[in-house]
Amino acid sequence: MAPKGNNKRARISTKPRVMLSDSNRFGNNLQAEATLSNGKAKALQLPLELLMEVMSHFKAVSTGIIYGHSSRGLDSSYLERTDALRSLSQTCKLWRYIFFPLLWERLDVFATHSQSGAWYQVFGETMIRKCFLVTENQEIASHVRTMSVILSRYSTSTVLPAFVRGVEALPNLKTLRIISAHDKMTTALKTAFDGHIFPQIETVILPTHAHNILRSCPEVKRVICIDGCDASKLISAIAKECRKVEEIERFTFQSERLMKRLVKATPNLRSIKFHLPVEPAILKPLAASKNLSHITLQSSCSAPKDALNDARVSACNQTAKDVLKQSKSNGPKSIALEYDPNNDYCRRGHEAWTERIYL
Repeated sequence: MAPKGNNKRARISTKPRVMLSDSNRFGNNLQAEATLSNGKAKALQLPLELLMEVMSHFKAVSTGIIYGHSSRGLDSSYLERTDALRSLSQTCKLWRYIFFPLLWERLDVFATHSQSGAWYQVFGETMIRKCFLVTENQEIASHVRTMSVILSRYSTSTVLPAFVRGVEALPNLKTLRIISAHDKMTTALKTAFDGHIFPQIETVILPTHAHNILRSCPEVKRVICIDGCDASKLISAIAKECRKVEEIERFTFQSERLMKRLVKATPNLRSIKFHLPVEPAILKPLAASKNLSHITLQSSCSAPKDALNDARVSACNQTAKDVLKQSKSNGPKSIALEYDPNNDYCRRGHEAWTERIYL
């Protein structure tokens, strides 16, 4: 169902995308156009690299895990970058040429400035509106590289089909992130995504109970479990539909048996990152991974020297070394030991650290 009042927005036209890597190729032309369009506006003559540096300081959701978020949405401050890009893209023709593609590089439904209406209704209607826009405007759709959403049980028979159509309309979408999804909507997700394939997606970040979305991404290479729960359902989805997975993050393994299932399901596994301290026994099945080259372990010690002197950590490090030595990977092999104060098992007030060991 198409939302009312959006036909005008659906006819928006954009020029070719300007990437930061194109700065040398486009730089002189952009500055020349700035001089011709308004010689008195010095801001228009700023180098593209500097403009991108300025934009990097506006708050936005990073590409990694979002800690401390609420299922009711993120703080509206996370819209700061989007708001800035929208304003800049409406300044003049030159800046529209630069900033409009960046505005649509991320298609997000996770925060709102609205002070009225229930959050789930606002997000649901926003999802329908934005997905309708990209299905109607191929130029805008071509700019989208990342899509991040929060899903609720609000009008799933309308919102989820719109979501699926929106993802299908994004030919260059590389990362799909489900920041949060209601844990009672597994069946609704299965119904909505059944039979749909998104071959363009390479990275999927999602909670465990959204595993049916993963089944629709056969070309995915990186899978991150956002809630860090038991990984059995995600492993089942990978084993059946996602045999090209190379990177795994934040999966929880309760037994060696589950790790053996992962190894069997991911013949191309290159990297695995744990989000909790593990026992050496959990690591041993990884010896059967022929392409494994990197293992990231977690420590509960707030200082590297304490972690390296810890008996359990030392045992895990040694097991990880033994595992990697058996790998047939031709590239460099390494182990990373991390302390992340954002994890629940760590004490707050300490800085994050990483100790990397190369074999």
